[in-house]
Amino acid sequence: MVVDTETNGQAGDSCEMTEVGAVLVGGGELHERWSSLCRTSMPLKRGIQRFTGISQAMVDAAPSLEDVLPSLRRRLENRIMVAHNAPFDRRVLRQAFARIGLEWPDPPVICTAALARAMLPLQNKRGLGVLADALGIEVHLAHRALADAETCARVLCALFPRLCANAVTVEEALPHEVQGTSEVAKTITESGLETADRLVQTWYDLLRKVIGSTAKWLSSGNAAQPHAK
Repeated sequence: MVVDTETNGQAGDSCEMTEVGAVLVGGGELHERWSSLCRTSMPLKRGIQRFTGISQAMVDAAPSLEDVLPSLRRRLENRIMVAHNAPFDRRVLRQAFARIGLEWPDPPVICTAALARAMLPLQNKRGLGVLADALGIEVHLAHRALADAETCARVLCALFPRLCANAVTVEEALPHEVQGTSEVAKTITESGLETADRLVQTWYDLLRKVIGSTAKWLSSGNAAQPHAK
């Protein structure tokens, strides 16, 4: 499940989510799409309204976190969460869940920026729009949750065949922090993999390592605090 969040642009405890979008990806294709604006407790500054296109009137008329987050939680259950600059979105979401006393489902997390660092080592700039352009993905709208989630989903789908094409030797090309990862955030369900070919099995092995690398990053204290992307 690819997820993106937009916020009020504030840092720390003052950060509030203004919009969340999610796209279900399977078989290299985008499927179910879902998004919602979110009501905030504090007024939005004009700068963030211009940046995202989300106005004060839009969040004033939006549903509360209590109405939005249970639906997102159901979508994340038993799935991998994918996001671009995933530590940001994970922190924003965990903070939002904690704010209303709802248990965070704590899904395994994949960061497409980290995945691009592994698969496209010569691509120095890894912002979502720049990365999409480098992969030949057209972007018609940015800084809205569903639009960015769809772009992130297409980036994930574009990186998948590149990983498969290099599956026999890609492990040697992975960054050191991915190569040396022995702990993983969660175990990916392996039912049905007995009949999978070597290519698919290698993908799952590497996916575990990327999840583990992201988990180490999330727990290291180096991940950015919630703020505007």
